[in-house]
Parts: sequence; structure tokens; C-alpha cells
Amino acid sequence: MLNIEIKPTPGTEELTGRAVAREVQRLWAGVAALPLLSSFEHSAIAAAKDSAPQLPRALLFEGPSDDWLAEAQALGCVAVVADYPSLGKAEIEQAHAAGLRVLTYTVNDPAPALWLLGNGIDGIVTDAVDRFSAGTSDQD
Repeated sequence: MLNIEIKPTPGTEELTGRAVAREVQRLWAGVAALPLLSSFEHSAIAAAKDSAPQLPRALLFEGPSDDWLAEAQALGCVAVVADYPSLGKAEIEQAHAAGLRVLTYTVNDPAPALWLLGNGIDGIVTDAVDRFSAGTSDQD
């Protein structure tokens, strides 16, 4: 699945969120597997939701805040995406209990990937696909 991260210039969060959502809606018209729109900027995600509510959204964060789950739910997200060192089994379970998928970035070594897979992570973002193989895990 494709993840499109919305990275607006400061002060253009809403404009960028709307523009990206409209372009994704246009480019993926009639396609069943829609890309995931994600951003660290809540207002960009909210604007994307208003512009194209059918597109799946995810809230990005470096470390979970006290209200990360409520924020993701308020934005109508289908997933959260977090920096892998900040994710523990508790956060993964909380998100799953709320019906959200959990993705993590940037995992470039097999050891943390195996731990994350063993603890229920739904997806991993990596810069080093060549370091992983189908034999890395029994969860192919």
C-alpha cells in the first residue's frame, strides 16, 4: 500500500492537505486500493478529510502524546504511524482495540522489525528493503 506523507510549508497546512487530497482523488479515481494520506500536521489531515473523506488517513507522530488516540479518532484516521522506538506493545494494543492499524518508521534493521512483528505491528516503513527477506520472519 502506498503512503503519501503530506509535508506542508508552515502556514499552508490546510491548503496543502486539501490540494493533496484532491490530486490523490483525481489520480486514483476508480482504483480500489487507495493510498494512505499521512501527516504530522493535524490541520493538514483535517483539511484532507474535508476535501476527500473517502481517502484513508493516518496521524504521524514521533512519540505518543497523552491524547494521541483521541486525536487520531477525531481526524477519522484508519491508522497511526509512529517512530518505532516510541512504540510499545501497549500502544499497539490500544490502537488495535480502537480499530486502528499501526505502522512504524524507519526500521532498517531486522531485530526491531522482528520484535514489532511479534507484537502486532501492521506495517513497517524502511529505507533498507535489501536487509530484509522472506526468511526474516515466520510471518510472511
